This record gives sequence, structure tokens and C-alpha cells, in this order.
Amino acid sequence: MGHYERENLELAWTEVAKKLPGYFRRRGCTIQEAEDLAQSTALEAVLSIHNLKNFDRFNAWILGIANNVFKEHCRNRKRERQLVEELGSTLMTSPSENDPDHTYSSKQSEFNLHQMINRLPKLDRMCLILNALHGITFREIGEMLGISLQNAHYHYRKASESLKQAIEEQHVE
Repeated sequence: MGHYERENLELAWTEVAKKLPGYFRRRGCTIQEAEDLAQSTALEAVLSIHNLKNFDRFNAWILGIANNVFKEHCRNRKRERQLVEELGSTLMTSPSENDPDHTYSSKQSEFNLHQMINRLPKLDRMCLILNALHGITFREIGEMLGISLQNAHYHYRKASESLKQAIEEQHVE
């Protein structure tokens, strides 16, 4: 790539980069999502610059990348919503009564644990399960549930403490 083409590419990128967050905002993204998606678009463009054959098509090429980044974002959001909905409805199922690997005592303990978890407030329960069982970070949980990272951590701690207290009370009985 010659010096002239490089300068034109930098100018073209500067113009497009200013418009990308607005492109994503018009498609329903939050300000933070729009900025993140604009950065993802820039990264994808840098990684695939060798595919740009005609500089005159730069804007269309970048918008194609931005469209693909947005579609991937929508697919991820849909998967997150489905996971949240699944966790919101039936978070924990009872152990199978036909499972020969469980003794009566362990089946009963597991059943009691499931009941304790299902009695937790929904948001507490979701934060606990998403983090403890699925390994999802508090930042990701916050994004999925529309709450802050600190709030996700708070609900996780609250659920953990409630669960610990319920287990201790059951052992006293």
C-alpha cells in the first residue's frame, strides 16, 4: 500500500469511525454497546484489511463489517436472554427418583438444596446460578440482567449468605 493510499485510508477511517457509534445506536444499542461494537468493527477491519481490494468501496466494506458485528451482537444477546429465561423459570430440578447412584440420604439432601435455592428471590437465585454453576462473571451477569456489576455481586453474596443460613438451620433441626 502506497503512501497516498495509506493517507486516504486514514482519512476515510477517521470519517467512518465518527459515524459508527451512531450507526449502532440507530439499531437500538445503548451508548456503551455502540462504542464497544464500533471498537469491534475497527478490530475486524484491521484484521481483514488485506481483503479490501478497491479503496473506492471502503465505506461499503466497513459498513459490511459493522453489519456482521451487529448481527453477532444480536445473536449473543438472544442467547443471553434465553439463558436468563431458562434460569428464571426452572432453575433447579429435583434429583431423579430413578437414579440408582443416589442413596436416599443424598437424594433428600440434594432435594432440600434444590428447594432452598428455588426459594431464593429470583434475582439472587439467578446471580448465584449464573456465577456458581455457569462460571459467568459478575460483569457479564450485570449486562445480561441489566444491572451493575456491583449489584450482580451484591445479589450473589445475598443468595450465598441466605443459602448458607438455610443449610445451617436445617442441620440444627
